[in-house]
Amino acid sequence: MLAGPLGNVGIPNKWWNPVHATIRYVDGRTVEPDESSESTGFNYEVGHFCDLLRSSRIESPIITHDMSREMMSILDHARIAIGLVYP
Repeated sequence: MLAGPLGNVGIPNKWWNPVHATIRYVDGRTVEPDESSESTGFNYEVGHFCDLLRSSRIESPIITHDMSREMMSILDHARIAIGLVYP
């Protein structure tokens, strides 16, 4: 649920790619938008990746190779800390 001073928005599942939401205003109105989506939730990432391919680039200026390696290191340390071992 997302709440603010004028009401709230309830998203029942898949908050990252909702197919339904209920908007409740403080004045008592309720709106349930009926909007279809062709996205799977990663449309911006896929679009950026396709742009990189079209321009023959092998590294994103947004998520660089160094940043990717740093994220992998953080996840590796987190797995070690909780004792997660893959088969």
